[in-house]
Amino acid sequence: MKITRRKMMVTKSRTRSMLMSSVSGIYVVFLVAVVVFLIVFLWIRRVDPRLPPSPMRPLPVVGHLFSMACDSRPQFSEWRQRCGDIYSLYLGGTLVVVLNSYELIKEALVKK
Repeated sequence: MKITRRKMMVTKSRTRSMLMSSVSGIYVVFLVAVVVFLIVFLWIRRVDPRLPPSPMRPLPVVGHLFSMACDSRPQFSEWRQRCGDIYSLYLGGTLVVVLNSYELIKEALVKK
């Protein structure tokens, strides 16, 4: 049985394409693993102890945005009962400190 040159070239090209697809698959798996590791690492990082308490642990990237409703006033009231008159939130990547009493607002803005 003779193997023609064309069949050999087709077999080599198939082998080469299979090898390239497996190598690119390894790169994709490695890239996904690095991204997942970074997200988990940033989510687990220690919270600054100088910040006021937070009502719950924020999600990576979005913070507390998914835990807020369209009308957030009842949510802020609930968090006030849970955390007190001062607490911190992450709205996206931005830290927000919420002050819920006139005395705290006056102290923060006037007296510093």
